[in-house]
Amino acid sequence: GDTNRDVRCAVAWNRGTPAETLVALAGDVHVVIRHAVAGNPGTPAETLVALAGDTDRYVREAVADRGAKTDLARIPQH
Repeated sequence: GDTNRDVRCAVAWNRGTPAETLVALAGDVHVVIRHAVAGNPGTPAETLVALAGDTDRYVREAVADRGAKTDLARIPQH
């Protein structure tokens, strides 16, 4: 992966970013990257469920906002 946070953030926000890349970025150490992943419509629902448990409120709020637009309740919990 790229070591430049700004590049990773741009990739995380990009609607054309492949789902597997978004899944990898969801584990980034930087909150801004995880927040961008949570806001990307291409992020898999399972990844949003994982981000819903993020330690940062900013990320959790982004997931909650997406949850209002996506039915996360239908995702099976493992």
